[in-house]
Amino acid sequence: MADNKTLTIALGIGIVLALGFSGFTYLNMNTQLQQVKASLEDTEKERDKLEQETEKLQEDIEEKQEQIEDLEDQLHGSGKKIEDLLGKYEEVRQESQTLGDCLEGVIEAVAADDPAEAVFYLGSVATTCKKAGEIIENLNAPVPQPNVTNINF
Repeated sequence: MADNKTLTIALGIGIVLALGFSGFTYLNMNTQLQQVKASLEDTEKERDKLEQETEKLQEDIEEKQEQIEDLEDQLHGSGKKIEDLLGKYEEVRQESQTLGDCLEGVIEAVAADDPAEAVFYLGSVATTCKKAGEIIENLNAPVPQPNVTNINF
């Protein structure tokens, strides 16, 4: 019977030890579980915050993209206006050159000592002076002027 009693005591001590160890393990695991839950909540809050920031950044990107498209449209329009102005400038430059060439020939003819030389100079600029006359006639006609006030840079 003494063996039974010893066995019962040993079994009781084993059960108490097993229950104590299980309780300790449960408390330790429960503490770890609470820490993981808190960490998960913090991570979810951080994720939500990052999602909001991402949405805001996406909205900013879309707004900036619209602004870029508007500026590109304005730039294209301004580029077209500049091309028109450059074309008009080139036309005026050529007309000025024609007028200058005509006047230069007439001045040479007036300055010539010999009438044959004067006729030679006038003959050499006759076509140019005819063109210059047309240019002067066209100056009196209304010419649509490019609108340079609407060019935005």
